[in-house]
Amino acid sequence: MVSMKKQYRVEFKIRAVKKLKKTGELLSNVARELDVIPTAMHDLVQKYKESPEVPFLICSS
Repeated sequence: MVSMKKQYRVEFKIRAVKKLKKTGELLSNVARELDVIPTAMHDLVQKYKESPEVPFLICSS
């Protein structure tokens, strides 16, 4: 079975995290509303916390 990981644009990721922070809603509710699985939403929040000044920076090697 092939797993297809859904990819989101940086703008969407930032909007999703800010919506969660602003509304204070449960992570699962915001994830459902945005059609994101809760685990992915949690990962977005963690990555944002790691570097809020440049969240989701794409590094090229």
